[in-house]
Amino acid sequence: MTYVWYAEVDTSHFTFFACGATEDQARQAVMNAWHDHAARLDADPLYVQADDVNTQRCELGQGYRDEVGQPLGEPAMATGPNTARIKRATGQRK
Repeated sequence: MTYVWYAEVDTSHFTFFACGATEDQARQAVMNAWHDHAARLDADPLYVQADDVNTQRCELGQGYRDEVGQPLGEPAMATGPNTARIKRATGQRK
């Protein structure tokens, strides 16, 4: 199996995310994006810290919902107000 690391941090206006071969690489890429953004907009570069960045190891080709892998080729069970639309879009019959 091949894995990558996904890293993400949310601010009040933006989501910064990156992938990396290692957790540190993914986290550092997010921090680099934040520091570039902060410099361009004269924002506080210390507003986002490395500890604020969420990371997750992801298997290539695997879908995730709420950080839990879903079976490949099987859409997650659709429930809620958009159930019919989701089922049509994903080919689910019942």
